[in-house]
Amino acid sequence: MHSLLLLAAVLTLDGGAIRVSGFDAAHASSSDFSQILRVYTEPHSVDQPPLLGRYSVESGDLVFHPRFAWQPGLRYRAVFGAPGESPIEKVFEIPAVAHQANTVVTEVFPTAPVLPANTLKFYIYFFRAHVARRRLRSHSFA
Repeated sequence: MHSLLLLAAVLTLDGGAIRVSGFDAAHASSSDFSQILRVYTEPHSVDQPPLLGRYSVESGDLVFHPRFAWQPGLRYRAVFGAPGESPIEKVFEIPAVAHQANTVVTEVFPTAPVLPANTLKFYIYFFRAHVARRRLRSHSFA
């Protein structure tokens, strides 16, 4: 593989795959793809194996499809280059999914500031916003 081919290569995250554009995949066999393009989770250690996945050539681009979906909140490092050559590396961060609390504690009983040591029961009341909205929609106010 020629170094000039590596200089023109661009790594992008394209939906569920990593795409290498500007690389002529015809100069490499499909058995070499796993050595040319390797993807790791961050932080990356020397003895860490690359992610498992499937390699393909689509519209002239080398494409890596991971076996398992990208995990929100994680960072992935793509390393493109032949062994022994200076590789092109790019880190991709999958945005974390913001979770909103949908269950809230509304009351706790008994409400005394100090409870006796032999208290056997106490009650916790919850409010689940998504259930309340669903119930409200299911009732007709005719």
